[in-house]
Amino acid sequence: GCAEPNASGVYARVSGVGDWLKKEICERSEAPRPSYCAPLTPNPTIECNQSRMTIEVTTDNYPEETSWTLSDTCNNDEELASRNNFFGTETHVNEVCVTSSKFNFTINDSYGDGICCSYGKGSYKVTYKEDVFEGSNFGTDASHTFGSCNLEPTSAPVE
Repeated sequence: GCAEPNASGVYARVSGVGDWLKKEICERSEAPRPSYCAPLTPNPTIECNQSRMTIEVTTDNYPEETSWTLSDTCNNDEELASRNNFFGTETHVNEVCVTSSKFNFTINDSYGDGICCSYGKGSYKVTYKEDVFEGSNFGTDASHTFGSCNLEPTSAPVE
């Protein structure tokens, strides 16, 4: 057959890049992974002496179209975190350690059909202190602004 070492066909065309193919498959695969891949290690919990923000994205059937950014609007829209190059229709969780500020979270879909509903059941959820923002059905992008630049402590009431 065509998969024999001395026969022409598919085997002959990829035989020289087999190790590279396995490496690429393992780097891009999430559970369940092929048996030749090392087990996945869970994302380490980051040490955070400030506030922790959790960003969860469940991608649709076209994960490569999805990306997000988190910026600090009190600091000239400085980008604090971002993610793109998603793969797999799974939930991807990112934790970001931030100081108190006013933030803008934007999720993008490069095709413009959002991450739900025609091509899978994608969604997103951003959790920061008591604020929770969720969504799924949007076009090209969806944004949420939350927090405050006013970090002055309030004074106690005077009687």
